[in-house]
Amino acid sequence: MVAIATDNVFRQRRFPWIALLYAGSVLFFWVAAGQRLDSIGPYLCNSWRITNGYAEAMQAGEKEIQVAVGFLLAATLLVALTGYVAWKRHRYFGTLPIIGLGAILF
Repeated sequence: MVAIATDNVFRQRRFPWIALLYAGSVLFFWVAAGQRLDSIGPYLCNSWRITNGYAEAMQAGEKEIQVAVGFLLAATLLVALTGYVAWKRHRYFGTLPIIGLGAILF
C-alpha cells in the first residue's frame, strides 16, 4: 500500500486515494463482522505477539541453510529481473516497484 500510494503522489501527481480506500474498507469490514471499533488496538497488539513466534515455528530443521540460500537466490533473481524491466520502462520511478517487491519478499 505504501509503494502504491507513493507512486500516486510522486509519479502520477495525485492524491493517494488507495490508502484511504484501504483503511475505509478495513474499518467497514471490521464493523460488518460485528466487532467494536475500540477493539482494533488490542487486536493488532495481540496479533503482533502471536506472529513474533512464527519464524521459529516454521524453521526448516536440518536443511535450514539450503532453504535460506535457495530463497535468497530466487528472491535476488526476481528483484533483479523486476528492477531491470522497471528501469527500462520508468527509469527512476522504476525504483518504487523494486522497493515494494523487496518489502514483500523481506
